Amino acid sequence: MNQHPFEFSENALDKISDLRQTSDYKKFSAVRLYVEGKHCDGFSYGLCFDDFVEKQDKQWSLTNDTKVIIDKKSLQFMEGCHIEWNDNHLGAGFLIENPNQREFRGKFYKRSKWQEKLENTDS
Repeated sequence: MNQHPFEFSENALDKISDLRQTSDYKKFSAVRLYVEGKHCDGFSYGLCFDDFVEKQDKQWSLTNDTKVIIDKKSLQFMEGCHIEWNDNHLGAGFLIENPNQREFRGKFYKRSKWQEKLENTDS
């Protein structure tokens, strides 16, 4: 496991630690970051607790007892992501911000280009 291409805020790390203390998440030793899809405003990112590691997944140590897993196809779109925990009047959850997303944003970005990039990732 080497240097990770993303950053978790202290609030996000604390929340992951807190959640892992609950019975629902205690069994998991990793969080998975992933790209869920592409919309007109850019990519949709996700975070979930997971322990299943596939052959093509990449892993990094996040804390002493927690790893991060990212599938190879999502990894290319996670470079530079900042993961924050937000809890405000709009709700609570992890916010994944990608400062590099502008390259892929907008209604007029050709769908075929980002699909081609996903498909051409070595399997």
